[in-house]
Amino acid sequence: MPNILSKNLPLKLLAIVAAVFLWFYVINEGYEVGFVDAEIPIETYNLAEDLAVASELGTAKIKVRAPAQSWSKISSENITAFVDLKGIRKGIFSKEVKVSVDDPSITILDVDPEKIGVTLEELQTLSKEIEVETTGNVNEAYETQDPTVSPNKVEIKGSQTSIEKVNKIVAPVTLNGEMTEIKTQVELEARDSNNQKITNLVIIPKIAEITIPIRKQNEIKTVGIKANIIGNPASGYWVKETTITPNSVAVQGNADTISDLSYLNTQKIDISNITTTTEKSIALDLPNEVTTIDTNQVTVKIEVEAQTISKTATATPRYTGLAADLRVALASPSTVSVQVTGPAPKLNALKEGEIAATINLSGKSSGSYTMPISNNMISLPTDISLKSLDTKEIQIIIQGK
Repeated sequence: MPNILSKNLPLKLLAIVAAVFLWFYVINEGYEVGFVDAEIPIETYNLAEDLAVASELGTAKIKVRAPAQSWSKISSENITAFVDLKGIRKGIFSKEVKVSVDDPSITILDVDPEKIGVTLEELQTLSKEIEVETTGNVNEAYETQDPTVSPNKVEIKGSQTSIEKVNKIVAPVTLNGEMTEIKTQVELEARDSNNQKITNLVIIPKIAEITIPIRKQNEIKTVGIKANIIGNPASGYWVKETTITPNSVAVQGNADTISDLSYLNTQKIDISNITTTTEKSIALDLPNEVTTIDTNQVTVKIEVEAQTISKTATATPRYTGLAADLRVALASPSTVSVQVTGPAPKLNALKEGEIAATINLSGKSSGSYTMPISNNMISLPTDISLKSLDTKEIQIIIQGK
């Protein structure tokens, strides 16, 4: 037997190697193995709401086996690297870097690094105004004016360590020979004192709308428009949104006159006691020696909506299922107290009996009962919803008629 195994041993080993090579070739035909070109940012999953990551998580290099035609499509949009922080509290931890991929034909072979250090601290918040940072230039015959930012302030959330590094919130805008007003939405960045980007923070909102007026030097300027609204809507209503069309105009005049002009007011718009959306065409209020180039009329749309409020209301008990020869002799309390929400005008106009609590007494005979009150017993008018029950149960006494 040993002679049979050892006979022609080199040829047998070569055959085994060839078979293994052929097996690898067959299973990988049409597939490629390698590292994804882009390094994938490492994210966090299941981070507790009151905690924040103090350490930079960095990126991961991911080795995959994938069909050749899929390689050009692999990116951070369809492959995710993350650490699972479920149940983790404050402290410093070493966590495994996990990977998920949208395409089932892609197989993850290796992740570098396999683990990373994660530092968790209590969540802190900071409010800061936005600074617009421009690079490049507009057309040489034009100049930019002071930008406007909406919103002009953001809330920053993160660990104390990261929050303390924040020097400014920047809206970066690239200029490239423009001759008209720039209006763009920009992703905001937190920067430290060295103007380096801080990534492990949450900026709310993340996007700001930047408007940069551009005028021909010493002659023309683009300015925004504000609606000059006076008065207030009817009681129980509020102004949801004001839209101005167009929302900016080009003006011209003496350079000294218009240099400090950043916006124009409309003529007065009185909204006293209105209850519905109002739309008006109205003229602009122009300073002396300033004229508009295109138009002096704008359309102002003022959207009005009923305020949503909460209040305590009374639900009238309604008894069902009681035998014809029986009656409810006593109920304590005699009404059910509830908390409801809805439009202010409708809640303020509620009348007795519009809210009811239906109590089923089927099968009950003479005697004393404690009847629990649940949400599904309460019937409400349209547009009004139940927030909570103040009365959880009602004591009733049933007697014969």
